[in-house]
Amino acid sequence: MSKFSDSLKYDKSGLVTVIAQEWRTGEILMVAFANSEAVDKTLETGYVHYYSRSRQQLWLKGETSGALQLVKEIRVDCDRDALLIQIDQQKGVACHTGARSCFFDIVQPGNVVFSVLDRLDEVIENRRHASSGSSYVKSLFEKGEDTQLKKIGEEAVEFVCAVKDNDANKMIAEAADVVFHLAIALADKGISFSAVKDELARRFGTSGIAEKASRQP
Repeated sequence: MSKFSDSLKYDKSGLVTVIAQEWRTGEILMVAFANSEAVDKTLETGYVHYYSRSRQQLWLKGETSGALQLVKEIRVDCDRDALLIQIDQQKGVACHTGARSCFFDIVQPGNVVFSVLDRLDEVIENRRHASSGSSYVKSLFEKGEDTQLKKIGEEAVEFVCAVKDNDANKMIAEAADVVFHLAIALADKGISFSAVKDELARRFGTSGIAEKASRQP
């Protein structure tokens, strides 16, 4: 039986280009290379493997640093000589320099901004595993459900007060605090805030279809 890796078109060195993309945000984190063995290992283990051209050997991304790349989806381009792998980047760091993405050197600034709500899940998860006492988020996870719910209530009351005071700046700040603490409580139950965003998107889609249908003659 033929393998997926056999269907790819490798260059003269036996490699294909691999683009690693954060699955939540669409952010490109790094570009590397893989040979057929690396592709097979990636499919077999569910974690991205590459081939190092400098060391001339197979390598599991994050094997020593812990910054593993969990595979969410693999796509191949039309020429079958490049792979786009959507990943969940463990520890939030893809670059060997310690940067989140290898593409941190901005040549010409643009207006592209990755969704803050998508990044929120990742930031909370990273801080959840921080050392005790070093993170406010970590402390909320350690103190548990009652403390988390109390904070949501406090922030919600402060938001209501800001609305009553008609203070726009405070409304924005308190609304952000409510969302932030909601995300922590959800994460503690194994639910991502992205799932809430997806549910809202689903509702908008359903609403849009319904409104369109209602306008039909």
